[in-house]
Amino acid sequence: MEAIFLRLVNLSLSAGWLVLAILVLRLFLRRAPRWSFCLLWGLVGLRLLCPVSIESPLSLLPSAQPLPPEILYTATPRIDSGIDAVNNVVNPILEGSLTPSPGASANPAQIWSFVLARLWLAGVLILLLYALVSYVRLRRRVATATLLRENIRETEGTDTPFVLGLLRPTIYLPYGLSEGDLPHVIAHERAHIRRGDHWWKALGFLILSVYWFHPLLWVAYVLLCRDIEGACDERVIRELDREERREYAAALLHCGVRRRTVAACPLAFGEVGVKARIKAVMSYRRPGVWLAAAALAACAVAAVCFLTDPPVSPSFPMEGNQISDLDPQEIVEQIAKRKKLDGDVGLYVNGDQFDLLLTSDFCWDRAQAVRFSYVKDQTTYSAQLRLFTEDSQYFVTESQEWPEQNRVFQLQTYLEALKHLPQEEIRRLSPDADGYSVLLMEEGTPGDDARSITYGADGVEDLDGWYIHLAVAPLHADHSSSADEMIHLFYGAKDGSASPVVAQWVDYTQSPDEMDWEGVQERQLPQFPGVTFRYTPYEVTADAGEGEMPAVLIEGMPIWGVWFTDLTGDGLPELCATLSMGSGLIDNRVLIYDYAGGASYGLEDRGRYDYALRYSPEEDRLYVDKRDYQGGALVSTGPLVFRDGVIQVLDGDGGEGGEHRR
Repeated sequence: MEAIFLRLVNLSLSAGWLVLAILVLRLFLRRAPRWSFCLLWGLVGLRLLCPVSIESPLSLLPSAQPLPPEILYTATPRIDSGIDAVNNVVNPILEGSLTPSPGASANPAQIWSFVLARLWLAGVLILLLYALVSYVRLRRRVATATLLRENIRETEGTDTPFVLGLLRPTIYLPYGLSEGDLPHVIAHERAHIRRGDHWWKALGFLILSVYWFHPLLWVAYVLLCRDIEGACDERVIRELDREERREYAAALLHCGVRRRTVAACPLAFGEVGVKARIKAVMSYRRPGVWLAAAALAACAVAAVCFLTDPPVSPSFPMEGNQISDLDPQEIVEQIAKRKKLDGDVGLYVNGDQFDLLLTSDFCWDRAQAVRFSYVKDQTTYSAQLRLFTEDSQYFVTESQEWPEQNRVFQLQTYLEALKHLPQEEIRRLSPDADGYSVLLMEEGTPGDDARSITYGADGVEDLDGWYIHLAVAPLHADHSSSADEMIHLFYGAKDGSASPVVAQWVDYTQSPDEMDWEGVQERQLPQFPGVTFRYTPYEVTADAGEGEMPAVLIEGMPIWGVWFTDLTGDGLPELCATLSMGSGLIDNRVLIYDYAGGASYGLEDRGRYDYALRYSPEEDRLYVDKRDYQGGALVSTGPLVFRDGVIQVLDGDGGEGGEHRR
């Protein structure tokens, strides 16, 4: 629900700019026909109802997604309003108040989104209930109405004429309506029906009920109601002479309604803006062709400028020229935004990578480039992230199809390895270097010699699993380098203090009622080219093609959740699952399948404890919750790691919380 609410907020912010534009256009088109204003409000409705939009360089929207989807999970929440002044004011506040604390069990942004989404839903239900109650009460008041002719009825339950009903709209007239007012009132209400206003007003209120939190949309609905009435007045009076228009204005005055609340129904003759409508009726002049054409042109311009999204710039700012100034998560999010990638589409690098040149102070040596790849619609694409240091800009190039790669690494992990390079150790080993060349290696393991270093985010340390192997070649003034001077760096984690990126596949652990018992989901990973992983509630299989039967990797009754993450540090992800097993005595357990190694590991204690995986988006890692089998009380929780050849759960102090292997 939070994602839906976030999507609606973004749509409302985009529509808000269109509402402001229409308010300005109304000032310049005061004499334009009112149907053109209704058409403009229709554009607002289209913007709010249409979930997709095309990009256009003519778009005047500052940003298509002021609140990016990752704001709910990122460690540094930011908005992208498209206005630098707004971003500079709001983003420091968001980062100060919504950045999750280390080790916190909940992300403040997620808490707020959860609360606000429920408040939004409550507001929607209240407005819809108000509309339903109003409709039912009005139906009861006119239940005894008598038929006058065709779809016109007279009733004692109202003192003003109105149209009620969607499928069979009926005109209701109060008893005692004067003979002079009657033809004008009926003509007006019939014009409403011919124009379909009883549908448009109901749709407008329905949209308002969904977007009730945006004040400009309340303004838009009130003005829509006024313009509907004004357009209907114009349709009736355009064939009347001055005396007949005076009689029509008198009918408006006699049937005026004092309404202080926003109405979902009905379409009453004198419901809104009676004074202004009378003035407009008496001063009415049929609009010329040029004025009508100008109004249509304004509608077309508004549609092009505000129903389209601005194209995303391929560049974004770079903070500092030091390699330690990299912000890996921000870079990955910016690339995903420009490539329009969903959250489950990973960005990868491989050994076919450019070497990166650094100065002796570990600054970027002129412009550099990082090639990355991703899989979308079962096709592998490649592009480059270029670093233009003189302009302090990153630039993302156009994508092109790319061959499947046999071994890949997460782009974010690669950038983290660069960011946390052990600079002092490198200087110590190469004190005379005038610069450095950094290469990504696909193979290799840490050695015992002094020029092999293992490190993590906190500096040089022993590792329980490495994720990226970098080779640093010291460069001299003539750009020469010797193989004997090469420094081998292995970036990874110690005692589970860091974790590889987790990719969620399916997760029904928190919402078991949403399990699709007949559903089948498929997933392909660039690390395993040609392999299709297939999930059903009862098994996970791997289909390698070539006419062979799919291999069953995991079985359960059912399988509640599956995630991909590299626990073993070999650069290839394992499948991590929560499942139930047994008949009568049913327990929950955790199973990890190493597809590359063909090994299976499990956490289970039948009849004593239940084990379940829990994904922590703020840390981007998997936790294991251990619960008492009888009462369900939480016994312990800790990160899932692979150490000493077994699957383990760490406690709060980095110790072992349990280990099992099969």
